[in-house]
Order: sequence, then structure tokens, then C-alpha cells
Amino acid sequence: MRIKSLLVTAILSAIILCSAGFVKAEAVTNCMSYGNISDQITCLTNLIAQLTQQIVQIQAQQGTTQTWCHTFNQNLGFANSGSSEVVNLHTALEKQGISYGSDSITTYDEDTSSAVIQFQTRYGINPRSGYVGPLTRAKLNELYGCSQTTPTITTCTSFGYSSWGPCSSNGVQARTATSYYPAGCTGGAPILYQSCSYNSYCTENNWTSTLNPTTCPAPGQQTRIWTKVGVCQNGTSHPATETITCTPPTTPVATCTSFNYSDWGACSTSGTQTRSVTASFPSGCAGGSPVYSQTCEQYVFPPEITVIVPNGGEEWLVGKTYDIIWGRFALKPTDGLYIYLTDGVPGHLPYDITPADQPLSVNTTRYSWTVPSTIVPRSTYKIGVKAVSGTISAEDTSDNYFRIDSLMTTSAAVITSFKATHNSVTPSVWLLTWSTRNTSGCKLSWPGIQRVESQVVPTSGSKDVFVINANTSYGLTCDGINGASGVSQAIHVGSVSR
Repeated sequence: MRIKSLLVTAILSAIILCSAGFVKAEAVTNCMSYGNISDQITCLTNLIAQLTQQIVQIQAQQGTTQTWCHTFNQNLGFANSGSSEVVNLHTALEKQGISYGSDSITTYDEDTSSAVIQFQTRYGINPRSGYVGPLTRAKLNELYGCSQTTPTITTCTSFGYSSWGPCSSNGVQARTATSYYPAGCTGGAPILYQSCSYNSYCTENNWTSTLNPTTCPAPGQQTRIWTKVGVCQNGTSHPATETITCTPPTTPVATCTSFNYSDWGACSTSGTQTRSVTASFPSGCAGGSPVYSQTCEQYVFPPEITVIVPNGGEEWLVGKTYDIIWGRFALKPTDGLYIYLTDGVPGHLPYDITPADQPLSVNTTRYSWTVPSTIVPRSTYKIGVKAVSGTISAEDTSDNYFRIDSLMTTSAAVITSFKATHNSVTPSVWLLTWSTRNTSGCKLSWPGIQRVESQVVPTSGSKDVFVINANTSYGLTCDGINGASGVSQAIHVGSVSR
């Protein structure tokens, strides 16, 4: 009933204004063509507002003078709602062309407060509080106070506006005048309404979606497909598709009852060795009680040095250079290596081949030594190698005596030693070592694939050889000194006992 009453009131108001000649009757008829009552009321309300502005403009053009007056002697606010002073305030606001909205003629509520703010904005009154205080009363009394002189009323010629509001369903959008020029003017014809194209804004109700696949798969992701329902623009939107996270349905998982393992790892210094699970049964199971570790006893290999050359039976000459060769195992990184010579004579101290303050690196396995002239020829020499890090970690000497002689220039050439030692780590590698006396040069030879291969070598030395076939023959041939006869000797590598 209330909506119908408002509609009737709006129609009557429009008809009265039509009869007064301010608007054509077709405008009212157009509003009534809307099928929705709410749209009809909105259209008529906008029409009435436009007609009211036309009346104010016509009155201003006809030079209408102000005949109503009232002197405002008290401040006004929400607390004064219902008083006669609020009626006078509403009258003054109407004469300014400012609407107090849905408030009744005696009500001072939010709409009246908003109207007062418009009045304060128009005349530059601060603060713009919506409350009628001394400054606002002074302006009201200047305009409408009951005095001997009637203030001059200036018609507004230009305006400042707010932004256009949204387009309503009847194709009209509105805005408000926020400032008036010149200052203190009234009336005028601000453009508060304009026609527009109404488009419904999209809301969440305009969208529907489906999931693909419909049930959450194991990876935990689904594709949501969005579809727009109806005709709308802007507002709520969604992409055509989007990936979402989901929780797959849970299924009971069997407990593992047996396992396959990797080999046990090395025993650590803490006495523990570990392994990992390589397979669990039944398939797809979880949990269980796999055995990942066990106690163990760590075996620590003792450090070891083995003198290889000379190891007994060799003959070295004073002034000649020879390689001292040894093997080492499990030595400490902090160890230093020292080489010395013993002559087998009781009471004689070892002869330091390497200086006591210049140890060799622990990784060294070969040292070239030129026999000094101070060495007395003797057949009871041994070479010693020791690893020292504060204390002696490991030490070894030649298994048997070897000979050191003075260099002879007229004696016949002699191969004092020619041996093959098997490498226990790499079975196909052998170490050939030899020493000679009274020789000026030597050559090592062996059978190649298509011919005999040979290589010039020192008169005493060593060489690693790679042997594939057992009983491969290697020959050593050396020339004599000063035309003396040479000498040669062969050895079968692969059949030599260690």
C-alpha cells in the first residue's frame, strides 16, 4: 500500500506540474510505460526534480523577490528535531533549492544534516558539520533575516558537481551540485540528471562451475570450469578455467611386514653400521619395523711400509743415481717419511739419506739418490724407510744386504740385479727393478704385437710394466765402460715367484 501511495503522489505531482506548463504530459506517460512499480517511481521522482529546477530558474529569470523572512536566534541540530525552528530551517533550505530528503517538515535527521552541509559548502562555511551554529545562522540571517533591507538574491550561473552515479534500471543517472558560483548565489539550473544505458552488473549468482574430474585425484588437483549465466557486464568475474587444490579421498594403507635391504655400510668409529630399505612388502604399504642399523666391530688396519728397491742382492756404484722405492699403507696424513742407510757394522749409526728436518710427503713412494763418495764400499748395506709423526708409525728395511762399490773404469760390465715384483692390488702390473756395475748405458726390450719393442733406461732403475700373457720375456742389455764387453740378461714376468 505504501508503494502505491507514493506512486499516486508522484503521478499527481507530475500532473500538476504538467498543467502548469513546465513539462509535456508525454514525459509522465513515458514513465508509466515501465513495467516495474519501483522503476516508475524512480522515473517520476527524477522528473519532478528536473521540473523543480526549471521552476527555480524561471523564478530567478522573472526577478522574483524574497518576501519570506525569519531571524535564526538559536543553534539547531538533531536534538531540535520536532521544533518550529526546524520548519523555518527547511523553508530556508527549500528557497536555496536544497532538498532535505525524506525528513518530515519538523524532523532534523541525516537528510537535513546533509542539506545543511550543502548550504555550508555553497557559502564556504567551515567546518561543514551539518550542524547550524553561529556562522551558519549568520549566513541564514544575512539571506533571510527580518530586517529593513531585503538582501539581493544572485542567481547561480555555474556549478561544481560530484561524479555521476550508477545508471539506474530506468536509464537515468544522477549527480549532486557540490559548489555554486558566484558565491552566495541561489537557484540556477544545475544539470543533475542525464540519460544512460543501463547494464546489469554481474554478481556471484551469474556464475556456475563444474569440476574436472568430479572426484579429487591422487595428485590433489582439479580443474574448475566457470560458465556465465544470463546477460551482465563488469562486476564479479571468473576465469574460464582455474586449477584448484583438493584432498584426495583416503584409503586404508597396509602396514609393511617385510623388507629388502641394501648391503650393510662400513663400520663407523662409533661401532655402528647402517643400511637402507630398497623394497617394502606388501606393495603400497607404510610403516612397519625395518632394521636400519646394527652394532659392529671396526677393524683398524695397522700402518705399513715395505722397502721394494733395493731389497737385497743389488750392486750400486759410488757417484751413480738410483731410485729407492717403497710401498705404504694406512699411514697417517701427519706422518713424514725419512730414508736412511745402514752398513751392517755393529756400533755404526745409520746414514741419513734425507735430512732429519726435511721429511718427505706421506704420499711419496720413490726417491732418487746419488751415492756420495763418502760411502765406503761394502756388501752389507740396507736401505730403511720410516714414517714419523711424533713417534714412528711404521718402518721397514731391505730384506737382504745389497752392495755399494766404487766406480771402476776397466772392469767388465755386470748386471748385479734384475727382478720382477708383482703388484698385489693390480694383478696385471709388475715392477721391474735392476742394478748394474761398470756399465755406460742400458736398454730394456720385450716382445710387442708385431715386433720387439725396446727402451733406453738408466744403468740402475725401475719400471712398471703391464703384462697380459704369462711368461712374457723382458731383456736387459747394458754396454761396458771404455770399450769393455757388455752384458745382457732376460727375465720371464708372470712366472716369477714373489
